[in-house]
Amino acid sequence: MKLKTVLILALAALVACLAAAYVLTRYAGPDALRAGNPGPMLPDMAQRLGELAVINVESVGRRVSLRREEGLWAIEQRDGYHADPTKVRDLVLGLERLQKLEPRTQLAKNHARLHLRDLKHKDSKAHKITLIDMDGHIVAGLMVGKRNFNIGDGGQSGIYLRRAESNETWLARGELPFSDDPTQWMNRLLIDLPAEAVAKVTLFHPKDHVVVLSKDPLTKRFRPENAPTGSGAAKPMAVLPLTQALDGLLFEDVRRADRIPFDPDGSLLVEIQTTAGPMVRMTVAPFEEAHWARLSLGRAEETADPAQDGLRRALLEAVRRADGWVFKIPETTAAALNRKMVDLVQMPN
Repeated sequence: MKLKTVLILALAALVACLAAAYVLTRYAGPDALRAGNPGPMLPDMAQRLGELAVINVESVGRRVSLRREEGLWAIEQRDGYHADPTKVRDLVLGLERLQKLEPRTQLAKNHARLHLRDLKHKDSKAHKITLIDMDGHIVAGLMVGKRNFNIGDGGQSGIYLRRAESNETWLARGELPFSDDPTQWMNRLLIDLPAEAVAKVTLFHPKDHVVVLSKDPLTKRFRPENAPTGSGAAKPMAVLPLTQALDGLLFEDVRRADRIPFDPDGSLLVEIQTTAGPMVRMTVAPFEEAHWARLSLGRAEETADPAQDGLRRALLEAVRRADGWVFKIPETTAAALNRKMVDLVQMPN
């Protein structure tokens, strides 16, 4: 065989091998990638979960600090309001399950391409997660970069990572649910009072303007109790947003109660008597171009309906959980609650 022919065949074989390697890596899916798996990104994580006392999540100009307090996680940037334990658990388990797939660049000058540049650079798009133990020692520091949604046909995605103390970068398999926004760590459900469970609504506006609407047990429609003589019935489409205002209400932010002033002369008091028994009271006050609310309980009415037990317990728990805190509510909710008699009832000519 001629030397030229041998060289051509050898080159063809090399090209075929390279093509096969590319196809395997590009298309064969997680099982093929796992064959050369270098192991977990944080190998000691599983053994040290019980030691965690602080979790910091940072990006350029933003920071969230979660501190462990008596088995719960307090959000430092929100006066110690408790984080949703499910969200914290999902992050910790995600860190534990990270698996290295492929080494990438070790050159700091190339970190920006993977969104892994140090946060000291103002244009960095990285996030930094730092885990600290009860003695103040760092358990792990991880720079988290951009996602890679194409690591195979198995439907799994990857993420670019590097240890905070190292320039070595990796493509890893796993999910890391986290945020540098403090509000995203909370369960933001303030209260869930279905409209059909509203029996009576009383609105105490500033300057002694009071609106009282009660539900007719037969027609299920609301009627005004203190409307001017000659007024018509309550307008159903105007009343509906009011009765639905606390149905699955999500707050937008939270502060300790002493951080937001509530002026009695400028606050709206909403009392809602429920079919489950408890009277829910919500005080709403404007502050810095937003509306903030606090929950409390009023006088409860007895009910013997066992079907209402679940709702009664849920309402009592919502008020207990809200004790000592004030919540920023959506402007649409504030507007729905801030209704005057003229807005709700057909007034006399």
